Amino acid sequence: MMTSTAFLGLTAGLVLFYVLPFLPFVYFFFAVGSWVKSIFEAMVGVPLWALAHIRLDGEGLPGESASNGYFLLLEIAVRPILTVFGLVAALLIFTAQVRVLHFIWDLVVENSAGFSDTSLVTLNAAYFDPASTNPRDAVKRGIIDQFFFTVIYTIIVYMLATASFKLIDSIPDNILRWGGIGVSAFGDTNQDALDGLQRYVAMGGMIQGQQITGGAMQAFSGTGRGLGQMAGLGGKVGGST
Repeated sequence: MMTSTAFLGLTAGLVLFYVLPFLPFVYFFFAVGSWVKSIFEAMVGVPLWALAHIRLDGEGLPGESASNGYFLLLEIAVRPILTVFGLVAALLIFTAQVRVLHFIWDLVVENSAGFSDTSLVTLNAAYFDPASTNPRDAVKRGIIDQFFFTVIYTIIVYMLATASFKLIDSIPDNILRWGGIGVSAFGDTNQDALDGLQRYVAMGGMIQGQQITGGAMQAFSGTGRGLGQMAGLGGKVGGST
């Protein structure tokens, strides 16, 4: 039980300290990779696009068959600017959401479960007061509530981060719809890598957390056994003298 609890707390700390600060770079790096891939796609598709100009049916100078190529070139030209704009927008939105969540978190927790950090401090002070009438079970429940609400807070912040930083991809991919353009870019079908990376990071954090927790428990147990053996050896030496 103690091992699982320590592993859960260590995983929450790893997510907040290592995974969340790394997410903006991951999304932005994959967005830049999608833009580079779209350039190579355009290099391969330009000859076919040139052949599409042979058909003169339809409205307009390029014709219906070649008109999508111009929109794809426009998408390639504006994607770097929109990617940077999406990064700035994602950072601003995520920062604002986390600040609001941190501001109202105590109120939400206190209304949903009757627990708050202030009540925990009061219970801890009453725990060591012999004249207090507060039961010690309330102190234990307050500590458990604080631990699990911290885990819930970590999950909510992680979900806010993934939802916010997806703007780095979604803004360049969907901005052309405002102009009535329905072309499909190269990055529209290349989003599974990010989801897979998030799963791998979560699985890696769980495995590393289990290994670190297990190693720490083994180290503590080994230290305890060593101290016990030293104490027993000291008792034998003292008895023999």
